[in-house]
Amino acid sequence: RINVDAINVPIADILAGVSHELKMSYYLFNEPKGNISLTIKNATDEEFLNYLFNNTDYTFKKDNDIYLIGERKIEGLRTT
Repeated sequence: RINVDAINVPIADILAGVSHELKMSYYLFNEPKGNISLTIKNATDEEFLNYLFNNTDYTFKKDNDIYLIGERKIEGLRTT
């Protein structure tokens, strides 16, 4: 579980730091752009990603033990 308190930090930097701490494997279809401020406590990897990508153009999908991350419009990541 992870605690994150970030103010106006690039999304890609938060993702890289948290994935390193949690030993979380991921693949980027495209690098998330933009900054975000967030505070989250005692979150699992999936809770963190849901919170991180909430109200952004990005999403994720877990395939085996690897998170596939990219824009919501990418075939295979988008949901209906």
